[in-house]
Amino acid sequence: MLIFTLLPGGSYFTPRITLFNTAPSVVAKRGNICFVKYNHVFVVSIELAERVLEHSTYHQTAEHENEILRKRLLDAVGRMQFIKPPEVKD
Repeated sequence: MLIFTLLPGGSYFTPRITLFNTAPSVVAKRGNICFVKYNHVFVVSIELAERVLEHSTYHQTAEHENEILRKRLLDAVGRMQFIKPPEVKD
C-alpha cells in the first residue's frame, strides 16, 4: 500500500528552534509504503526533501510529487534483502 501525507509545518529538514520565524511555514510531503513479507509488516517512509529545502523554487504538481515518491520508495524496497526465517518445528 502506498500512502502520501502532507504535514503542514512538519519536516525532518527544517530547524526546530528559531528566534524569529518570519518565513511561511512549509508543508512537508512524505511517502510511505507498507507491505507484508514473511508474516512481518514493513513500513518504509521517505520525505520529499527538496519540497522543503528548495521551498521557494520548487514547483511540482501533486501527481508528479507522488510519482517521485513512489519511484524512490520502490527503489529503496528493491534494494532491500529479505531472508526467509527458518520454519518453526513443533
